[in-house]
Amino acid sequence: MNSTHKGETRETRIQEFHQLNSQPVVGLREGSWLKVSQGEIELEGTLTARLFRPNMDAVELDPGLINF
Repeated sequence: MNSTHKGETRETRIQEFHQLNSQPVVGLREGSWLKVSQGEIELEGTLTARLFRPNMDAVELDPGLINF
């Protein structure tokens, strides 16, 4: 709240990316990772992640299988 940082947020940069690209973006928190196996994607670790899609609000993801 008291930050003097005037730069872009992650969400702003991803919104700019989505102006030219349609693929979803998963924002991982430190200590989290994606496991891809046999056509499935699973969020591993104990923290949530955020799923960003063009023209939609970001969605918070719990650890486990990710459905796009």
